[in-house]
Amino acid sequence: MSRIFNKNLNTKLYQDKNNFLKIVEFYLFETPIDTSSKRSITFKTYGWIYGHRYKELKTTLFNNESNSIINFFCENAGNRKQLKIKFKENAIIKSNNEFCFYYKVDEGSEIRSLFQIIRNSLAHGEFVIRQFKKETMYYFENYSKKGNKNAEIYLNEKTLLEWINIIKGGPSK
Repeated sequence: MSRIFNKNLNTKLYQDKNNFLKIVEFYLFETPIDTSSKRSITFKTYGWIYGHRYKELKTTLFNNESNSIINFFCENAGNRKQLKIKFKENAIIKSNNEFCFYYKVDEGSEIRSLFQIIRNSLAHGEFVIRQFKKETMYYFENYSKKGNKNAEIYLNEKTLLEWINIIKGGPSK
């Protein structure tokens, strides 16, 4: 069992089976992280090539019409102090405000790390789905092999589904 079950969140696996399956299929099996799955469909395949396209992708993911994730914080793994403060500040989830706090897990970009963490959380069962004010919220955690927390991510199901459409839609021409 994941360590996140200590947060007293609803442990029902999913609210909407079809949405849950779409999320698992994309983030776990078809993950855009090429080293994570034999079935991976990479960012590059969708047209999101490193450099300015990744900057466009980050802006599009975090500031699109359906959401604006204000609480975003990514830190290099060597600097744990600031992220530990963020983890402590969000020890009790009392709203449907989305946040992404995590360490870069590879030498790639913040976006690659974010998707790797979501994929790993799904693969290792370190996630919980919860209803909050009629919204379905996904809470992901990720830990290093040494047991250090690498991430806390709390996203609306609608955001996860919208991100799938953004990635598959490719960059603007």
